[in-house]
Amino acid sequence: MGAFARATVGWFDRDAKDYRRIDIAEQCEVLSLIGDIAMDKDSPVAHVHAVLGLSDATVRGGHLLAGDVWPTLEVIVQEAPGHLVKTARPEVGLALIDLDRCPPASASPLS
Repeated sequence: MGAFARATVGWFDRDAKDYRRIDIAEQCEVLSLIGDIAMDKDSPVAHVHAVLGLSDATVRGGHLLAGDVWPTLEVIVQEAPGHLVKTARPEVGLALIDLDRCPPASASPLS
């Protein structure tokens, strides 16, 4: 799929209600990249998880927070029949998908 010259992934710390940053300061291969795009307030927001391979055959993974693509990154985006909407959940520390607010595809703000 591609590679990053450097990247940052995160591990969600439920006690801190925030991500612990894991910086990867070297070239890494993208072994897996999966997620979704959902509406959060009035903007689409990507929620992506990555598994990244390092030169010594170890891996790092988590929520993709940042990445500098080099030399390329091939991503396939597939539209789902419905659209996702997130709602802030302060007790969790995240905005989570709210199925009660997800409109049918024909009524989506992304159309």
